[in-house]
Amino acid sequence: MTLFLPKKTYLLSLLFFAILNSYAQKTPDFIKKDSKLKILYVGQDPDREEGYYYGGNLEVMQEHKQWRAADFMQLLQKHFSKVTLVYGHQYKESMSKKYDVTIFDALIPKITQSVSNTKNPSQKSKDGSSDFLSSNYDAATIFVGGTPAVFMKDYNSKIKWACHCLGTHAFGMKLSHPVMNAPYKVPLEYEEMDTPHQFFKSYQGRNLGPTMPMVRMQKKAAPVGFSPGLVSYNGFDDSPDAEVISYGPNIKVVDDVSIGRHGNYLQWGYKASPKYMTQAAQLAFVNSIHYIAKFSGSKPYVFRKESSRVNAPTLAYVVSDKGFAYRQKQAQRVNDKIDAVKAKEMAGMALTENEKAYYKNLKNTAPTRIDALKRLPKDLVQKFANQWNSYLDYYEENIGYIKPAKSAYHFEFDRDVQELGIANNDPKLLDVCVEKLLKKQDVTRAQRILERYTTQKFEHPKDWKKWLDKNRDRLFFSDTGGYKFRIKQ
Repeated sequence: MTLFLPKKTYLLSLLFFAILNSYAQKTPDFIKKDSKLKILYVGQDPDREEGYYYGGNLEVMQEHKQWRAADFMQLLQKHFSKVTLVYGHQYKESMSKKYDVTIFDALIPKITQSVSNTKNPSQKSKDGSSDFLSSNYDAATIFVGGTPAVFMKDYNSKIKWACHCLGTHAFGMKLSHPVMNAPYKVPLEYEEMDTPHQFFKSYQGRNLGPTMPMVRMQKKAAPVGFSPGLVSYNGFDDSPDAEVISYGPNIKVVDDVSIGRHGNYLQWGYKASPKYMTQAAQLAFVNSIHYIAKFSGSKPYVFRKESSRVNAPTLAYVVSDKGFAYRQKQAQRVNDKIDAVKAKEMAGMALTENEKAYYKNLKNTAPTRIDALKRLPKDLVQKFANQWNSYLDYYEENIGYIKPAKSAYHFEFDRDVQELGIANNDPKLLDVCVEKLLKKQDVTRAQRILERYTTQKFEHPKDWKKWLDKNRDRLFFSDTGGYKFRIKQ
């Protein structure tokens, strides 16, 4: 094990190694094999403030900071032949070239300033580089806890901050995935847990039951002082350079991602250090290191531009009888809490910090369908008016014709492909349009469709035909990548 450490007091150094050595003596029975992989762990310096924390008790986090790096090093050195600790402020990108996998559990110095998106100056966005890592960075990398929320903020990665709200469990794990099987078989012991009530607000959660089978990843519901973990937005599975490994309980939607890969980056959304990980989580974490090592040099090439169409029906679902009933129930739950807090305040009773932060200044509200209708296409409102369930029926029947609208998180229907009766993500659409160009039939619309759903712009039909024939077997359609047919690299 190699350590790059700043000068510290003699007492602190002794404490660090005492913790490390005491942990190393307690080797679990499941440790079976060693690895030749070289690991660089970028950890929290106990004497500095870098690192990334969201929520949690500040005083306890400061205490945890004293041993978090040692805790991770203890786990890593049991499984890998060479493990180096470097604190966040010491990290340089050139270091990662000497290792098979880099693990970020702390922030590092910025290398550049964000450049505003010209289409929306308030939303910064870049493809292929961040404020912390250059566009040339291609090392196999794991982000722990909330770190990708900062590292990937402007990167347009599939690893994208949905919320700091990941709970202690995992569900929907890809059981055949290497992270669950190699080199260790991860023991998955399921618990029947209450379904997070927020899942019911979206279309994806419409058929969920009151409970869900989940696997515990952290030993405590909120390891003392640890901030919540991070989930990324859905949409990993529409391009070959990304994949979902696991989902987790959160306050957004059921298909937000707790463990996932995009190119050479792997998000490990759980915040707990190994001391608070279950055996299943420890082994899955070690397996994740082995797995991401295979993707060194494989940078992402489909960047997140739009929201996946799986989110579109929610706009209509909240108007439907079932979806609106949930919204009313949820609003009543919040209103009851507001009333309870205000009653305590009127009675002169002390409020908890949570009550002060979330409920003291809120006002009672009731949801309306009218507000939801404002997010739906105007022609549908004109068509269905107060036929509340008809909106969702229409979305379900026409999901193949969805495309993003100009406003964020809004969708519309492509009347061009709708009239042809071919989904915009169906490769048959390209064949039909190229054939129309060759036969000089409906040329304007065919050209418009081809340019809208590919990254190409040819003037002559024969060039479209040549491009399609050459790339047919490598084509895939990505919603998040801009609702385009792209070519697998």
